[in-house]
Parts: sequence; C-alpha cells; structure tokens
Amino acid sequence: MSADTVTSSTPPEVSIIIVNYNSSQKTLKCIENILNNTPHTIPYEVIVIDNASHSEDYNVLAEGIASLKETYKGLQPSPIRLVRLSRNYGYTGGNNVGAKIARGKYLVILNPDVVVVRGWLIPLLEVLSSSEEVAAVQGKILLPHGLIDSTGIFMDIYGNVVKRGYHEKDSGQYDNATFSEIFSVSGAAFAIKRDIFLKVGGFRSRYFMYFDEVDLCWRLRLLGYSVLYVPTSVVYHMHPSGIEERYDFHQRARFRYLDTKNKTYSILSNSCNLRNMLFLLLGLAGGILLDMIRMIKTKENRAGPRLVAVLHAILYNIRGITYDHRKYCSNKGKNKLNLLRLPLPVVIRLFRIKMRYGGAGFRKAYNKLLRYQYLFCAIDNNSVGT
Repeated sequence: MSADTVTSSTPPEVSIIIVNYNSSQKTLKCIENILNNTPHTIPYEVIVIDNASHSEDYNVLAEGIASLKETYKGLQPSPIRLVRLSRNYGYTGGNNVGAKIARGKYLVILNPDVVVVRGWLIPLLEVLSSSEEVAAVQGKILLPHGLIDSTGIFMDIYGNVVKRGYHEKDSGQYDNATFSEIFSVSGAAFAIKRDIFLKVGGFRSRYFMYFDEVDLCWRLRLLGYSVLYVPTSVVYHMHPSGIEERYDFHQRARFRYLDTKNKTYSILSNSCNLRNMLFLLLGLAGGILLDMIRMIKTKENRAGPRLVAVLHAILYNIRGITYDHRKYCSNKGKNKLNLLRLPLPVVIRLFRIKMRYGGAGFRKAYNKLLRYQYLFCAIDNNSVGT
C-alpha cells in the first residue's frame, strides 16, 4: 500500500498491543520508537492497556500519549488507543482485552521495555502471511549490550523450557533457515494472526503471567499451526537480568509459584497421550527434587512454592483441565507438537550441571545442544496425540 493511500479512515492492518503496569516511562519510549521506526505505508494502531496502575503513573502515561498524538499527527494517521482496566489482570488478561478490541488482521504483542528498530515489522508480516499454517512468528530479540535474549523458545519431553541463544554473542549463528521452526515465541515481542489468537481462546487468563506464551504456542501446535523464527526482524529487550537479581525472596517465591502452577496445568491439559504426560511430570518432579536438595544447602526455599503450585494446579483446576484436554487433543491428525527428545545420558549430565552451576549454567549447556539440535537432539514424533 502506498503512503498516500494511508489515511485516518484506513482500517489498521496491524494492532500493536502494549500492557502497562506502573511503567509509563518505558511504555512511552516504546510507543515513540514504534512511531519512529514503523513504515507509514503499513496502517497500524497502537493499543495501550493499563492494568490499573497507580494514579500518578497513569496520569503520566495519559499525558504522554496525548503529547505523542499531537507530535506525530501529521506523520502517523493510525491512532493510539489507551484503555484503563479496573484492576490488574496481568500480562495475559491485559493482552486478551487488547486483542478483543483490536481492529487489525495481525496482532503484535510487545513488552513496554522493548525497543524496535527500523525494518522490524515487515519481515514478521511477510512470513506470517506466507501460509495459512503459520500462526505466530518471532524476530531476533537482543539485549541492550548486543547479546541474544531469545531466538525462540524450545521445550523437551521432560518439560525443560529454554530460550535459544540466551546470553550468546549474536554472530548470525541462528540466521540459517534450519533454525526457523521453534516451539514457542517469546512473550516479550511476537506477532500472531488475530483470528487464530481468538480461535484458541488467547492467553489463559488464569495464568496471569509466566509460561503463558509457551502454553499458547503449545495449543497452536496441537491445532496444527506452525510457529516460526524470523531473524531479519530485530528488536531490543531492555530488561535487566533474571528474577534472582531483580526481586526479593518473597517476589521470587511468587514467580516460581506462578510458573510451576501454569506449567503443571499446561502439562495436564495439553498432553495428548499418557507417555508424554508421564515424561513431563517426571521432569517437573525432578526439578522440584533439585530445588529441595539445593534448599538443604542454602537458606532459600525454592521447593515449597513449587509444591504448593503443583497441588493448586491439580486440586483447584480439575474441571478446566479436563475440558481443555478434550478441546485441544481432539485434532490428532493435525497435531504438530514435536518436543525435543534428548538421550538419557545427556539429560543426566544437564541435571548435574544444574546442581553444580545453577540455572545459568544449565541454560548455557542447553543452548549448546540447541545450536546443533538437528545433529543429536531427536524430535519426538510420539508427542503427537495417539
């Protein structure tokens, strides 16, 4: 579409959704980067969902958006829409609201601390529109100092979830087409077809946050859709390092609780055969056991919140689990789950590394496997429902 045909009445092709919670300055910077680096030949809208932020933060956000509208009104006809929710619905609920009110054919979901650069959007749309089977895509997500944050998320039959390339120097090692198929996008920045997002029910609102994007892509694959990595699209994720450095003990315990509860629910509702479910639950139990062993050596209780989370996911969500299992496991002929299957000696070695070096060492070792995944990491075709 040529630039002179894009007017204020042109329906947006793309809806960019940003969920804000007491992060107005980051959100405003994100919007400004979008306006500066997104081609005006593409009609798009920016939807900002405010998750009941403090009044001071919301006022800064509202005033900042009004200022941006005034500054860019002659250059960018697509509107910026601000919606304030009555309470905090989390990452999942906020994005679901944004998706429902969006007018675009494609949704782009961004964290407030993501900075886009020129050329970031068109490659995503080209791949997303290339086939009806492609449901979601993710570009190359880099950290501020140029290291990789994510080139896609992978999960194996033991439930280990790893961001490929995390903290590696970007030398184009994942730019080959061999690495285009991924298990899941990163929730920090990805694009998805709106009709498919709504068809699968969007994010599970019960998750609030954590494991939400993996669960979403898991369900997409169960329905026969593909999830792809697009290295020619680049954005920067400006967050600091992991939760160990950013939050206190109680917050970390809360996050582990949410992550484990959500993962347990996904395992029980999305596993379409008993073999897969047993392997995934075995991996989850092994992770909790490792936390218990580490708890003996340190003062931090990692295992407690995770055990409570597993019980919560099972005891309080039985009806939802059985309903979702029937819903997503009925498409056995189209299922494209494809979990990575690692040889048992490799798995044992990985857990030994995790015991000795913690999560950082585990991720580093796992990423070495992912770089050569097509040499010795088999794809578990039995993950398809049978």
